[in-house]
Amino acid sequence: MGQNQAQERRENINSRELVLTQKGEEITIDNSGIQDQLLRDFLGREMGTLTSEGTMPPHIQIMQQQELVGYEPAADVGHFRFYPKGTLMKDLLEDLAEDVAIRRIGATKIDTPVIYKNEGAVKEQALSFHESDYHMSEGDKEMILRFAGDFGLFSMIKDARVSHKQLPLRVYEISPSFRREKSGSCTGLKRLRGFTMPDIHSFAKDLPEGMREFAHLHRFYDSFLKESGLPFALGFRTTEEFYAKNKDFIQSRLEESGKDALVEILADMKHYWVLKNEFQYIDSTQDNVQLSTVQLDISDADRYGLGYTTENGSKKPFTIVHSSMGSIERILGAIIEERAKEMQRGIKPNFPYWLAPTQLRLIPVREGHEAYCQRLAEDLSRKVRIDIDDRGESVGKRVRAVEKEWIPAYAVIGDKEVKTNLYGLKTRGKLLGTDEEIDILKLKNTLKTAQGNSPFRQSYLNRNVSRQLRFGSSY
Repeated sequence: MGQNQAQERRENINSRELVLTQKGEEITIDNSGIQDQLLRDFLGREMGTLTSEGTMPPHIQIMQQQELVGYEPAADVGHFRFYPKGTLMKDLLEDLAEDVAIRRIGATKIDTPVIYKNEGAVKEQALSFHESDYHMSEGDKEMILRFAGDFGLFSMIKDARVSHKQLPLRVYEISPSFRREKSGSCTGLKRLRGFTMPDIHSFAKDLPEGMREFAHLHRFYDSFLKESGLPFALGFRTTEEFYAKNKDFIQSRLEESGKDALVEILADMKHYWVLKNEFQYIDSTQDNVQLSTVQLDISDADRYGLGYTTENGSKKPFTIVHSSMGSIERILGAIIEERAKEMQRGIKPNFPYWLAPTQLRLIPVREGHEAYCQRLAEDLSRKVRIDIDDRGESVGKRVRAVEKEWIPAYAVIGDKEVKTNLYGLKTRGKLLGTDEEIDILKLKNTLKTAQGNSPFRQSYLNRNVSRQLRFGSSY
């Protein structure tokens, strides 16, 4: 069968949808009797009864006002410029993705190219992405930009000597990826043409081990998103044959998550997976966007010639489990959208402390207090992103700038603070759980507790606010 015929066959595969409850009940998707509002919103999108067409997600305005991310007029649509504060947040999220993959899940990190020859298995897989790829010519070769994290990884694993004793084998990489989404569907950080995707691929010896790996990763991403404060609806996509044999397996995932889920059941295999789950984030406009996913793949090992050596020395193909916490840009967009929800509820918006571009600002009352602030900042800067507002503005105006920039904590440093070494730490909405005079030891412990075990990087901005780059703000 030719590639065009194969694509046409896949497109014509029918499917049906239902809601599966944690108790194993199957109900129709007409929204009646569904208690989970997030799932109701997700279903509304799937059924076409909810639409945000023409509605700009609030995160777009926030990301520009806070000087995090902006549009690049010289680039293709769906590609953004990241300002210093946005670059820092993006890098911290990449650090988190690596910590998740390597320390918590136990994956081995690799790195692969972003451009490939558009032929063979690469070209075949591109068809499942509806030809939403960037391709170009290099001499007599047609090349394609990476649109998923499989090609280089699979080529590398094909060259590796993998024994049954090493399974399940988990491999991690994070790489720029490119998809030529329709220009009209590119909306802020929700859907881009250029994005950064952290991927974990687990190579299992057979379907039962692959299913155990699927369950393990589902539990992990479920916990990760809940800990991150990102609410989600659950979706599963599978085939009729797999669902008939493994409905209980899917139900067990729902019980673990404490959620009912939308299940799409395909009449036959349409993609490389027989089971896929989706953690669908619901934004402040009730639109949904997929964050994390886990996919049970039973076909790519044969397509790419991937396998391991069994106990008797024969070669057997893997069952592959694909998973990801979601693109870094989408995660950042969802975090910003949660701030929009806080604003809608009349709450002062706060980024998670560990992600705040500036975590503590010192405001010297007079020029003579700046040297003290510099010494204090030097003492704290190894563990805290700290800056000093040394501008020649009134104290009141500089305090208002702290509010506009959503900085979690600040301290005004005057004669009293210099003399007593006690600081009246002011926090945004009591984010740090304190708003009192404290000494340097308690200050350090307060900020250390707020940071927790999350990744840390020093600031990308100059310590002196008067020397920091600005991009149109009036702070």
